Amino acid sequence: MPDETIAQKNADAVKDGCGPGCGCTDEGSVANTFESRLRAVLDKVRPFLQMDGGDIELVAIEDKNALVRMHGACQGCPSAIYTLKMGVEQAIRREIPDFGELIQVD
Repeated sequence: MPDETIAQKNADAVKDGCGPGCGCTDEGSVANTFESRLRAVLDKVRPFLQMDGGDIELVAIEDKNALVRMHGACQGCPSAIYTLKMGVEQAIRREIPDFGELIQVD
């Protein structure tokens, strides 16, 4: 599958997700924390990574940045940075506009 298709599917994964009134983004909701919103987006894009034999792990959050580790086929793949920046990070920005940067760690 071309990288463009993977990245687009990752980015599109959250389009049909949660929205106003779903309960997860309502003011005062326990799930309204930055970390839980970030994990929710990662859970939405994870199946697309797993279809290609990879996965993503949230290692840490520093300010509004997320440190992630790639696993499986994504680990060491030359296209992983493209998938992270154009797919996963863009999906996060749609859901969390004040998100900082997605940083890959080993």
